Amino acid sequence: MTCATKSDSSHKFLYGHRYWPQVKKAVEQHAASFDSASGAKLAEQITTAAQAVAKQAKVDQSLIIGIMAVAFMTVQQAGLAAVHIREWSRAD
Repeated sequence: MTCATKSDSSHKFLYGHRYWPQVKKAVEQHAASFDSASGAKLAEQITTAAQAVAKQAKVDQSLIIGIMAVAFMTVQQAGLAAVHIREWSRAD
């Protein structure tokens, strides 16, 4: 099992896992446009990305924030490739 595969299934027990495809997409978009010179703290980056996904999914941010933090820390620990978008199904 690869890191990417594990990152798609290791947190199934979290309620927010149902938003994992949207969260992964948001993390990739964030990484593509990230400017380290902005000085944004990690918590601010997670909150901003979670707000965007929550708005798109039409749910409260509190349902997204945890899984977004998981995604950011997955990138920190395993690299962006671990959350790279791949074909995803409900079976994952």
